Formats: sequence, C-alpha cells, structure tokens
Amino acid sequence: IKGAILVTSAGVAGKLSMGASLDLGPVDILADSVSLVINTGLAPVTLDDVDETRVPGGPFFQIEVVGGSFTVGGLVLTADIFVQKRTTTQGQSRLTLAINKLTADVGGILVTEGRGVLLLLPGQIVDGVAVAGSGGVAGLLEVTVNLGGLIEGVDLRGTFGLRINQTSTSINESIQIGDTNIVVDLPAGPYVQVYATNAALTIAGQTLSGNFAFEQLTLPGGG
Repeated sequence: IKGAILVTSAGVAGKLSMGASLDLGPVDILADSVSLVINTGLAPVTLDDVDETRVPGGPFFQIEVVGGSFTVGGLVLTADIFVQKRTTTQGQSRLTLAINKLTADVGGILVTEGRGVLLLLPGQIVDGVAVAGSGGVAGLLEVTVNLGGLIEGVDLRGTFGLRINQTSTSINESIQIGDTNIVVDLPAGPYVQVYATNAALTIAGQTLSGNFAFEQLTLPGGG
C-alpha cells in the first residue's frame, strides 16, 4: 500500500494505491492495482505525495480498479473499472461509472472488448431554480459478442452498442480509465442510438451481415 492522507479540521483527504486479492466466499476478486481517492472537505486539496495529487473539493470519492478479475460461481469477468462521485460547483452530486477491457464468458456467449460509461448528471440551477430536462442519464456501452455455436444452426457475432442522452444539453467528456481514454460525445437529448458493426447472423447456413444503426434524436428547435 502506498499513498498520502491529509487530516485537517476541514476533513480528510487522501489517495491510496494497492494490489488486491480478496476471497469473499462465492466471490473472488483479483486486481493488478486499486486506487482510492477521497476528500470529505469542501475545498480542493493538494496531497504531499510524489505526484502532488490534486483532489477536487468534496464530498469526493473515486475508486479505480485496473486489471480486475471477478469470479462469481463459474462466471469469470475481467475488466478495468472506474467509479467517481463528486460535488459540482452548485453543490450537487454527480456520478460517473466506467468499464473498459471487459471480457466474460456467459453461458457460452463470449463477450470481449467491452467498454462503457454511465453518467448520472444533476439538473442545472439558474437563479436558484432547477432547469427542467437538464439532468438525467447519459452514456454509452459497446461490446463484441460471439455466440460460438451456442444454439445449433445459429451463429451471431459482431460489435453491438448503445448511446443515450436523456439531458437537454450535448455532452463531450473524456474518462481516463487505466491506460485508456473513453470519449463520450453525445448530441443534446432526448437521444438514443442502437448500432451494430461487422455483425453477422447465420441461420441454417444463410448469413446476413453488415453495419446497422437505429437512431432517435432531437433536432435544433426541439423537433
């Protein structure tokens, strides 16, 4: 374990990094590294560590798991995971969940190259009044799937994704998780897109393949 902790009358702030190996009965967790950052005080803090880590004003909580392996019963899932809860300048909570390099075998369905970000965004406040439709859920999810002959005579493989924005503002953010940046670039909502890339469905020797997308968006002016 390495890191730094600062305790003052304003609160506790710190960063801890470690490897992880936990056996919780039916759940087994391994990770190359786990990083935890907190700040219970309202003001930003610069820690006295090698990186001079700057922690945003709180309440702030962040945990990052890199090279994680999670075993539940016979299911083994590997991924990098990022969770952050922070306080906006208007004193509201904002939650970010991210996953990358997801790999799993779910009952013979092979899932690889999974990545995703989920943002739970508070509504904007103007002159003390919440702006309707300005808060909500936004994010993306993308996985590569291979049925691997799970159903006799049927094969499905390809990359499938979902992009969604329930808020009334466009979003352009970059989430750092492990060694990867996941870019969330979404138009103002309500917006939904479901897509498939390099998809192939084979039934009884007949194959349908291609790229597909279905999109519902809000045009300028609300149309």
